[in-house]
Amino acid sequence: MASLSFPVSITISILLLLIISSSTTIAAASSRSGRPSKRNGSSTDLAALLAFKAQLSDPAGILGGNWTATTSFCKWVGVSCGGRLRQRVAAIELADVPLHGALSPHLGNLSFLSVLNLTNASLAGAIPGEIGRLRRLKLLDLGHNALSGGVPAAIGNLTMLQLVHLQFNHLSGPIPPELRCLRELRAMNVQRNYLTGSIPNDLFNNTPLLTHLDMGNDSLSGPIPRCIGSLPLLQYLSLQVNNLSGPVPPGVFNMSFLRVLSLATNGLSGAISGPGNTSFSLPAVEFFSVHQNRFSGLIPSGFAACRRLQSLYLSVNSFQGVVPAWLGELTAVQVISLYENHFDAAPIPAALSNLTMLRLLDLQSCNLTGPIPPELGQLRQLSGLNLNSNLLTGPVPVSLGNLCNMIYLELEQNMLDGPLPMTIGDMNSLTELLLAENHLQGDLKFLSVLSKCSMLSALQFHTNHFTGTLVPDHVGNLSSYLQVFDASDNIIAGGLPATVSNLTGLEILDLARNQLQNPVPEPIMMMDSIQWLDLSGNRLSGTIPSNAAILKNVVYIYLDSNQFSGSIPSGIGNLTKLEILILCDNQFTSTIPPSLFRLDRLLGIDLSQNLLSGALPIDISLKQMNMMDLSTNHLVGSLPDSLGQLQMMSYLNLSLNSFHDPIPPSFEKLTSLQTLDLSHNNISGAIPKYLANFTILTSLNLSFNKLQGHIPEGCVFSNITRQSLEGNPGLCAIYA
Repeated sequence: MASLSFPVSITISILLLLIISSSTTIAAASSRSGRPSKRNGSSTDLAALLAFKAQLSDPAGILGGNWTATTSFCKWVGVSCGGRLRQRVAAIELADVPLHGALSPHLGNLSFLSVLNLTNASLAGAIPGEIGRLRRLKLLDLGHNALSGGVPAAIGNLTMLQLVHLQFNHLSGPIPPELRCLRELRAMNVQRNYLTGSIPNDLFNNTPLLTHLDMGNDSLSGPIPRCIGSLPLLQYLSLQVNNLSGPVPPGVFNMSFLRVLSLATNGLSGAISGPGNTSFSLPAVEFFSVHQNRFSGLIPSGFAACRRLQSLYLSVNSFQGVVPAWLGELTAVQVISLYENHFDAAPIPAALSNLTMLRLLDLQSCNLTGPIPPELGQLRQLSGLNLNSNLLTGPVPVSLGNLCNMIYLELEQNMLDGPLPMTIGDMNSLTELLLAENHLQGDLKFLSVLSKCSMLSALQFHTNHFTGTLVPDHVGNLSSYLQVFDASDNIIAGGLPATVSNLTGLEILDLARNQLQNPVPEPIMMMDSIQWLDLSGNRLSGTIPSNAAILKNVVYIYLDSNQFSGSIPSGIGNLTKLEILILCDNQFTSTIPPSLFRLDRLLGIDLSQNLLSGALPIDISLKQMNMMDLSTNHLVGSLPDSLGQLQMMSYLNLSLNSFHDPIPPSFEKLTSLQTLDLSHNNISGAIPKYLANFTILTSLNLSFNKLQGHIPEGCVFSNITRQSLEGNPGLCAIYA
């Protein structure tokens, strides 16, 4: 089973650390009595507002019931007026009002407008270039709409603009270089659009007051311009999830006021400090993420001076050296994620136990060696610990039981040994316990204490050396929220307890390749939540319970390599979500239920190496089928023409049966075949010439049949071996 990873590429939601001047707030109306005079330009404002309203469907009727000719527009909802001598529109604020429509170009006529806030107003269409005429505009917020087209270059004319928010729209195209004229800019947010191209080199050369810059989750490319590293007041910088490349300007890692830096998920490279980036000083930083880039070199020791740092994401890069012990000095840190780097082999620093505020520690794939330090049991706030895919040895420390806030404990793919400590049950907040692919051993008594973990949803301890039996009470008392139980590839013996059926939310049950025996209890075949059932490679016997049809949500069934006998229940043909059915290497008898060949979603079926008999049904309808193996049975009769309708088929093996008559002409449609094995049957007639046209057919075995005539030429026949055609004395030239 795949390890459940921790979230690291996250959309940052932190308080905007902005000091927007009071002029960006709504201008208070100096007078709200009387109707404005047309002589002072208010008629222009009225016309612009009515044109704006005319473009909106206003399904909630918020404007329709208020923006009327009988009321001064200075009293209209969302409108504020200002000015000493004249009543002019100073602000339009309709945030979170479902306006539904497009922006009118007439908004550009509101020459006294300083605030335009239409965030989350269900707007669509383009941003009109006429917005660029609003010379007094200080706040422009059009975020969280469905606006499309480009960012108007005319916005660069708004030299008083302090805040521009266009995030969460459908804007595309490049960032206009004209925006470099926004000298008063404090905040720019264009994240979650489809912006492309590079960030203009001089875009922020003249914006010394900028404190907040978010261009994350677009499709920007090229380098990060040096001007961003020269913004003296910058507190928030997010360029995450783009296609940016090259080294980061040194100034970005030397900012006195920067509190949030996210460059995650780009193609950035080079060292953070050292050659090219000689210093590192971010004294105010609280959130730092360069996750999923191409950074190399050592982790800068300058991080040790970042006393306010709370979240550190350096994962999925090429950092070298060792996991530094000075991380233990970051006493405010809550998240450390270093997974998947190129560290040298070294132990886990015991100094990490000093981080009493730590909530998440992710050191997966960090080339860690030696034992897990028992001191980690002192991290009482820890809720996630991922040490997967390292070279750790020794036992699981008893002290980990002290971590009562632990939610995710992932220790897979190491060389841990010894029994699992019973203190594991003291982590009663645990939802995921992943211990697979180690050398753990001992019996399964730890299952008895895991009943205290009432929220446990995933339990994986496959590929270890656990022994003993599944005690019914221990299994049946596990969390009712359990969705994954994977104990495959151990040495578990005895029977499969019926109490497994108490786990009513179970979706994955995998006990493959153990030493289980006896029949499968009927209640297990009544678990309608099961999607993956793998009991293969055991010694289970008896018949498959006839109530298997109750597994209505099952997608994958693996019961191969056991000692099952009797007939295949016809009810399996009612499992409408079934995609994979593997029953090979058992002792099933009787005929194959025709209903199996009418499962619309079935992609693969393997019934080989059984004692099945009879003919195949003539109406096989498995349009999605990719793999079919019915070899090594006692099947008879002609090959059904309907097999030719399975045009997605890439693997078909019907060998070692007693099929007769010629290969049907309908097989000409099976052009997706890569492997076709019809050997050891009684098939007669000529080898169809169309097989020489199957361009991706690489494995063909027709040996030991009653074929005759000439061998086709081309494609698969160009390299076919004698062994693939022998045993057909009627074929011409086979022995030439």
